[in-house]
Amino acid sequence: TFCVQRSMAKAMALDDTNELSGWDSAVISDVEARAQGPMVQTSSCVGDVFFVAKTALEHAVAVQQPRAVEAIAQCVLEAFGEFVRVMGQQAVEKWADVASVQRRILVALNNLDLANVYLQKMVDEVRIRLNTEWARLPETDKTKGQNAIDSLSAISSKLLQAQQHSIDQLSTSLLKPCMRSILQHSYRDIKYVLSDEEFNDVQSDNLFQQRFNLRIRKLGHQLRPRLLPSTYTLVVDAMCACLVYDWERAIRQSKFNMLGGMMFEKDVRFVQLCLEQEAGGVLRAKFAKLVQMARVVAEPAETSVAGVDKDVRALLANRVDVQPN
Repeated sequence: TFCVQRSMAKAMALDDTNELSGWDSAVISDVEARAQGPMVQTSSCVGDVFFVAKTALEHAVAVQQPRAVEAIAQCVLEAFGEFVRVMGQQAVEKWADVASVQRRILVALNNLDLANVYLQKMVDEVRIRLNTEWARLPETDKTKGQNAIDSLSAISSKLLQAQQHSIDQLSTSLLKPCMRSILQHSYRDIKYVLSDEEFNDVQSDNLFQQRFNLRIRKLGHQLRPRLLPSTYTLVVDAMCACLVYDWERAIRQSKFNMLGGMMFEKDVRFVQLCLEQEAGGVLRAKFAKLVQMARVVAEPAETSVAGVDKDVRALLANRVDVQPN
């Protein structure tokens, strides 16, 4: 077990995050992605630590002694606890420049995502090997060995916790400022109290939607090459959370009439579609509150407000064409 711990510690110490190619420039929300070579998205320690862990487990299985498998499985669990700690530390470490900080956070996210895939594959393959090689052993021995291998699945929850912590760090350092900037830029000179003529003009030339689409594509073009596909989906989900929080606050301070409410509803649907295209999946739950708010401000002026909750009544007060009761 000492050799396993030492080998996994060495793999983490020799991690090559700082030497990965293609990470020279920082992500900036309002610029086009710069032309550069292919980006290496994960660092060396993920493959190395899993190679050590799987090799040790396979050797323990070959011994055909439950205590050997239990000892190595416990050793691997402890070593991966350190791996998770190191990956989490990558996300909060202070470095000299913005590009380096972003590289360490994003690579850590990729590493944690890939580690979960490798973990499940390792557990499945070692379990199959144990069942094959221990076929003639007593059932009690096989059960002990299987339980030891299955205990490694507990690492998954720690990896997911560390990944969420890294997402939170990324949101604070990058996503919140970017999404706030995109929203503010897109809303420049936009209003939701519209005449019939203004409504028709916006229908044919919606500046908010054009600006938002341009900026979100620029951000996506910079982030996508830096992240594994599944990790990028998680990041887009976090982008939505950042955007929706600021947008809801802004809408509560905006004035509407029915036509403006109808246009706002169209804008919400458009933004949801843009981000769903980026994520490659449905984000209905993230936009549920905004969609509800949009429906409220788009209601005809004669709609009764009786029975609606305080939150909705406060929003209806922003309608310039609805008289308060």
